[in-house]
Amino acid sequence: DGALAPPAPLLDVASLHEVGTLAQVTRLTQTPRGVQLLLLGHKRVRLGRPVQTSPVILARVEEAADELDDAAGGGPSLSKAYAMEVMQTIKEILKLNPFFK
Repeated sequence: DGALAPPAPLLDVASLHEVGTLAQVTRLTQTPRGVQLLLLGHKRVRLGRPVQTSPVILARVEEAADELDDAAGGGPSLSKAYAMEVMQTIKEILKLNPFFK
C-alpha cells in the first residue's frame, strides 16, 4: 500500500551521534504520512552525560568547537566554506523566483 514503517525509537544513548545540531522546531504539520517538521538549526553540540533515559533520552550537551582544516593553515573547515557557498547560491536562486520577491 506504499505506507512507510515508522522508524525504530532510540532506546540507548550509545545509538546517538556524538556531535549534532541544536535545532528549534519552527513548524509542526500533520500529514497523511505522519508529521512534517521544519527545524531551524542553531549551533553544533557535543553529547554529554545522559540525564534521563526513560521515557525519552535527555542528555547534557556542550557547544562543539568548529573543526579546523590543518591543510589550510588552521582556517575554517572546508565543510563550513561549502555550506556558506550553498547558502549564497540559494539566496541568488530565490532572487530569480518571483514567488519569493
